[in-house]
Amino acid sequence: MRRIFLWGLRMWLATVSCQQSTTKDNSAFLPGIYVNQTETEFCRVADTFIIRRLTLQGESYQVSRRSSFQRIRQGIKLPSEYQAEQWTGVYEAQSKILRATDKGKLLQYEPSENQVYNGNVVYEKVE
Repeated sequence: MRRIFLWGLRMWLATVSCQQSTTKDNSAFLPGIYVNQTETEFCRVADTFIIRRLTLQGESYQVSRRSSFQRIRQGIKLPSEYQAEQWTGVYEAQSKILRATDKGKLLQYEPSENQVYNGNVVYEKVE
């Protein structure tokens, strides 16, 4: 009976350690700078997320978003408009989501493609 218990305990520990290493591998590559740039005949948009880990062992992150928007009227580029916001989030490894702790925002992380999704908008990692 004791042998079965020890075997079960070993299997459980192996499973838990494998899950934790996967979590660390995914979140290790999350910090960085992600960019999306779009231009049409009417406007030009540059949107950037800067994601930084707050602690070495935790899954808490600081997210800064910087956006610039430039209208184009009759081929003339008007002055750019800027926005900036900052929030703190927690990375949920199972769902690969970085969820804001206070604002209800979320980013979907795709580690295989090195991309972050904000809704349907794709942000490519540049650094």
